[in-house]
Amino acid sequence: MKSATYVEFYSPPSLSGPLGVPKDSDTTVAVKSKKILPPPTSGHVPLRVQLEQLRRNTERGIHTKQVRYADRLREQIKTWAESMTPDQLTRRFSTEEIERLAGLVGKHGGRAAHHHMAQALRAIGFISCRDWTVAGRNKRFWKFSGEMK
Repeated sequence: MKSATYVEFYSPPSLSGPLGVPKDSDTTVAVKSKKILPPPTSGHVPLRVQLEQLRRNTERGIHTKQVRYADRLREQIKTWAESMTPDQLTRRFSTEEIERLAGLVGKHGGRAAHHHMAQALRAIGFISCRDWTVAGRNKRFWKFSGEMK
């Protein structure tokens, strides 16, 4: 069933005929409405233009470098570790502390993946150890081994 939107307008005094019959260009009794959205304007680049830019960049030898997620984590953790004093590096850190202190964020937002964090920490020079006590709740901690890689 097709629907029509009826719009009620003020009837101007210039309207001489019976009400509801439009005699003037400024009055309308019924309007069929179709919602037509304008094309997106903010930040939208047509696919054709994107492909043309990629083709030009390839011809010039300009390639966009995509940084792997694990490499980004390793650089963030390394920057954080280098900013600490040697006394601070002697203590052990939990995975959650490292995530918070180094400002790590997941690939799609949220929390960082622990297995990627573990790979990055081992690559930099941290070693893992667990606290097997009841108070420690078998939690994993990371301790710096003494040499930055």
